[in-house]
Amino acid sequence: MRLTIVALSLCTSCISGGALTEKSEPSGVRYFAVQVFGGVAPARVDGAPARVRLGHVTSSANLRRRIVRRRSDVELDAYESWRWTENPEDYVTRALFQEHQPLELTSATNAPILDVDVVSFEEVDIQHQRSGRVVLAYRLYDDQKVLAHGLIAPERPATSDSIEAVIAAIGDAMRIAVSQLSSEVAARVQ
Repeated sequence: MRLTIVALSLCTSCISGGALTEKSEPSGVRYFAVQVFGGVAPARVDGAPARVRLGHVTSSANLRRRIVRRRSDVELDAYESWRWTENPEDYVTRALFQEHQPLELTSATNAPILDVDVVSFEEVDIQHQRSGRVVLAYRLYDDQKVLAHGLIAPERPATSDSIEAVIAAIGDAMRIAVSQLSSEVAARVQ
């Protein structure tokens, strides 16, 4: 009887203290951020930049705060204790706003709309060759038709096996992807 009371008392204190009712991050969680600015110079064009409205920037369902690792063409997993400080689509959106030429983001209603889907934002670790890959799918359209669509998928090697080098490689791949996307879209708008 006494043992039952002690166990019940411990369970009650756990519940009232929040141990069983609150979500908490696992111990040892580390947060990482890609550098949005710098590294890859934006492509330059002669004349005025192409004006587009930024529509939706979304990401695949598996891309949230956990850092994702690709182990093969068909296998992905997420690190338990490594997280992004923001969702990948937020990094890509900020990079698009940083890209000045050849694109100019505008709110003008007569400008074509650019939607972007972040398909991959990941470490690639196949046969112990670590790299960063970002895949962007885009669609450029106006009121009447789709002007362009495509997939951009740069991959950059990590300079070492450290997670910091992998994060830097993912950041490089993202900046290259945004620069390529800007160039492709500007060529269709001009």
